[in-house]
Amino acid sequence: MLGCTVYANDINPECFKWMNINLKKNQPKKSPREYHIFNLDGREFLRTIALPRIESYQKEVADDIEKRRGLSKSKIVILMNLPELALNFLDVFSPWLSTNREEKEQWILPIHIYCYTFSRADDRVEDIRMRLKTILPEINTDEITCRFVRQVAPNKDMMCVNIKLFETI
Repeated sequence: MLGCTVYANDINPECFKWMNINLKKNQPKKSPREYHIFNLDGREFLRTIALPRIESYQKEVADDIEKRRGLSKSKIVILMNLPELALNFLDVFSPWLSTNREEKEQWILPIHIYCYTFSRADDRVEDIRMRLKTILPEINTDEITCRFVRQVAPNKDMMCVNIKLFETI
């Protein structure tokens, strides 16, 4: 309904199979959306599909005035829903962020990364911020927010980390 382009990935072949089946079964006939489904390792997907496509789209938007119309509240969203490991995949962003940083800071669409993770620490938010600092040292703490999702076991909470990149105020 919103005209989104979706890139989905799962390394599990069975999940990949069912993503395709569900897409065929549930996609509206006249959907303006584009769907791209992959069966890759998470790091490979980010390096070879997601990040190059983000760069390409940002350039398209910058070069096309028509595409810019109506994008004032738009953003690129990356959802990483593998709570046990998702934070570890963020290491792919470090070299990407440090390459052409000045150009990326001029991008029109901000990037929001929603990454689910677990924490057992007394201070869940501080625990996640410290882990993120070792994975993504160039991230400013102002770009990070965390929210409680649910308790999954005694003294083990699922949290959602939101990292906002290239967001201008």
